[in-house]
Amino acid sequence: YGFTWNTAAEPARSVVRICKGKTFGEYTKTGARAETAESYESTDSGDKKINYFVSKAEIKLEPNTEYTYTVGDEYLKTTTEATTIKTANPAERKNWRFTHVSDSQAEGDGKTGADTGKAFKSVLKNVVGKANNRFLLHTGDVVEYSKYESYWKNMLHENFAYLSKIPVMAISGNHETTYKNGAYETYKHFDYKIPEQYTDLGFYYSFSYGGVKFIMLNTNRLYGGEKLTSDQYSWLEEELKNKTEKWTIVAMHNPMYSVGKWGSDPAKNGISRALTAQLGKLFADYKVDLVLQGHDHMVSRTHPINADGKPVAENRETVAGVEYSVNPDGVIYVMNGPAGDQKKGQSSIYSHDESLYEYAEISQESSWAEFAVSENDITVYVRYANAGAVKTTHIWGIKKSA
Repeated sequence: YGFTWNTAAEPARSVVRICKGKTFGEYTKTGARAETAESYESTDSGDKKINYFVSKAEIKLEPNTEYTYTVGDEYLKTTTEATTIKTANPAERKNWRFTHVSDSQAEGDGKTGADTGKAFKSVLKNVVGKANNRFLLHTGDVVEYSKYESYWKNMLHENFAYLSKIPVMAISGNHETTYKNGAYETYKHFDYKIPEQYTDLGFYYSFSYGGVKFIMLNTNRLYGGEKLTSDQYSWLEEELKNKTEKWTIVAMHNPMYSVGKWGSDPAKNGISRALTAQLGKLFADYKVDLVLQGHDHMVSRTHPINADGKPVAENRETVAGVEYSVNPDGVIYVMNGPAGDQKKGQSSIYSHDESLYEYAEISQESSWAEFAVSENDITVYVRYANAGAVKTTHIWGIKKSA
């Protein structure tokens, strides 16, 4: 497990204190490394450069076990409240879940990011602590203006009660990088085991859980501004070639298939078209099951797409009212809307090839999808929170025998 926290004051000695069980008692102590990080503060006279401090520690924990922990400073006697977690069990093969979220950003006041975590909180309170939900998978744009550390503070600290209890597996969106000139933002706020690479514009990595291979791509560092660079493409090809898991899920911020402007507006979808040309056949040839996407604030699901970029007919089976695609001969591309606030303006649906899509809709704020995974099937629940009530808009699934 990777633990990451940020402080305004320079740490004297950053530590994680952790013990088994639901109460904080006799603990073990692990020192964390602390690094200086640069950011900005928005003032009336312009941006002011500031420093803050990032602490990180990695601790090997036993699977399927309850722990209680705090993070803080050994010498300055500052600490977070004690938080209890139950570790995941990567050996499990059925009846577990993960939650896909994307674009949790909100503009707020444009200066400090005050209250920007409210829409995301509506998602988190409905999924964190839910039975068998093992982690959040975030496909980028965590905050609106990532160059200001106050936005991260307001998003993450405001949701500490939830985010301290569940692993978050994230990749960078454009709001972490090219938008408003953020740099190293994903590196400064998350702690993963990643291949050696530049991290200023985000990073790529992979992990396995419960018979599923997750491949997390970086669509910010692109060759010619449109395609994956050769190092990431070679790494991706090796990951696909050598995977042994039954299921394969790819996550990326910039979409390959979307009915929004970044996927279907000819004036803005250059990256989408280039990535589709570069990766579509590769994904189909290596039997990728699902591609989770962000960036466009849409809710959509394609039919299985083959190596030629064509939709293929589906064999379907209905179980308990849920329609499953059985052994689909292609890749299903999915968007599940923004986990953040859309008051800044909803995206529009652009002209697109309707034959590619099972459904395609404008989304609501505080949107997400839950993926229930078993050995032979995955069931998807597409949802959003409205005035405290959870609305389920689509339920569908995949069954696979091999």
